[in-house]
Amino acid sequence: MVDKRNGAVGMRWEWDAAFGGVWPGVKRRRVAAPRRIRRLHVGAAQCRGRRPYQEDRVVALQEYKLPCREDQSPASTSGYEASGNDTQRSYFGIFDGHSGEEVAAMAAGRMHSILAHTLASNPTPDAKKGDRGDRVSRALRRSFLKMDKELWRWSLMNWDERYLGGSCACVAYREGEDLYVANAGDCRAVISHNGTALPLSRDHKPDAPGERERLAAVGALTAQSKNTTYIVSRECASGLAVSRCLGDIHFKQLGYLTAEPDVSRTRLEAGHEFLVMACDGVWDVMTNQEAVNVVREFLRNVERTEEAVEAATAKLIEKALMKGSGDNLSAVVALIEWDK
Repeated sequence: MVDKRNGAVGMRWEWDAAFGGVWPGVKRRRVAAPRRIRRLHVGAAQCRGRRPYQEDRVVALQEYKLPCREDQSPASTSGYEASGNDTQRSYFGIFDGHSGEEVAAMAAGRMHSILAHTLASNPTPDAKKGDRGDRVSRALRRSFLKMDKELWRWSLMNWDERYLGGSCACVAYREGEDLYVANAGDCRAVISHNGTALPLSRDHKPDAPGERERLAAVGALTAQSKNTTYIVSRECASGLAVSRCLGDIHFKQLGYLTAEPDVSRTRLEAGHEFLVMACDGVWDVMTNQEAVNVVREFLRNVERTEEAVEAATAKLIEKALMKGSGDNLSAVVALIEWDK
């Protein structure tokens, strides 16, 4: 099948052998060209909830630039891509700290920079040499592991009770119409597709399929309390309710934990409406579909502006609090505005 462009903007001619042979006398049918994202409207909201401290961190970068490589002349005086670059990029992160805020704060401040430099060292290849999506997925995995190495060194230099904590992490990276989500822990990302909530990540719990077997293979000790499974250690008073995360060096030294994320890739299309990312304080009391319904209902009869999306995100946090969440609450909503 061969594509030909005609003069009409936003349309594509598709040759179809099913309509009378390939040549001559072939008939043509008109197919709508893929629509492009015009922009994102982004909102972020946090609430300490019923906890004495806020240990979560949220990052939302609508315009996310990569540094110029050494073999390129700088596109701007800052050494980063010029704003007019054709490829639109965005970065969002939810970092849910535990046993202190230090790891979440450091990851929120550093992960986007680590990822940008890792992506810049992996330029878009020719089609014959490999798939850009595979390279981006590998860059996300490497960035999580690089971040964890930094935390490891940091913890060893500051070895006291304050620095034994960790953080779950969920990062979304948008490049054009491709959306990548990397997750380690139980922060979660879902996307609304014509009102249906589609998961973009999976929770890493000690009793989850695949995680349970991995922990058993390394001899990890687990215990259950109030229907929650924890990884435990004789040397550590508190257990851990996730099987992957950043930090938690004590459990890493035992070989129980990994910071390697799962990475998903989604090709965005016109049916995709908005992305929801949140910490487990939201997901402990709401299903994926309930969260999407809250945001969608709020945005149904309002002008879709940045302020409206901020308010919708705050409404999601409020609903989770009203449903009895006892944890810190953090969320990001990114509403997709498509070209007409």
